[in-house]
Amino acid sequence: MNLEKRHEFTRKSPLDYLSETPDESRLPLEKAPFRRANLLRVWHKNLKVEPVPGTRMIQVDFLDPDRDVSAAIVNTLVNDYMDQYFRVRYAATVQASDWLSKQLDDLKTEVETSQQRLVDYQKQAGILGTDENHNIVMTRLEAIDHQFTDAQANRILTQTVWQLAKTGNPELLTGLISTSTTNSSTLPNSLALLENLRNQQNQLKMQYAEAAANSARHIPSLASCRAK
Repeated sequence: MNLEKRHEFTRKSPLDYLSETPDESRLPLEKAPFRRANLLRVWHKNLKVEPVPGTRMIQVDFLDPDRDVSAAIVNTLVNDYMDQYFRVRYAATVQASDWLSKQLDDLKTEVETSQQRLVDYQKQAGILGTDENHNIVMTRLEAIDHQFTDAQANRILTQTVWQLAKTGNPELLTGLISTSTTNSSTLPNSLALLENLRNQQNQLKMQYAEAAANSARHIPSLASCRAK
């Protein structure tokens, strides 16, 4: 803002006349530390920055004989502060974003490594098939489920046989056999044995009936021979 050319920023204090300072009038401001220190002293002396109570705002005042200069200084200071604030926030955001990206990449790599270890362990332990339809674990679970279902059916059938056996009526048991499954592997041993005995009984009854019929046919001939 070329403030070093204004009189209120270049006037010296009484102490400046008593001290020996080199002549920096012909040097640029960035190479004139004593002139720059004097400008900063006047700047800080006339600048006032205070927070507004109960808000997130600040009040910036600058004392100068020229109100336009005061307004320009305040506006420039606020704009520079906002630019610096956004640059700092942007840099922090970029840094945080880079850090999160690195963390996500590391996490992704770790997850992929863990998944590969899991697959390797499943293959080594024999708990993974060629695809989801040939998974060994699922096959074993299905076999166990079938065994459990068969065990439940056998328990119910055995309990039914026991209840019917207490009645002492073999025909009820025969009816149970005829209405139950024909697969002997699913029948209790006692029920299968009973079925075999009933089949043998039926065969013996048929044999007895045939033998009785044959005996009846031969009895008249024997009586006729005796009569003669």
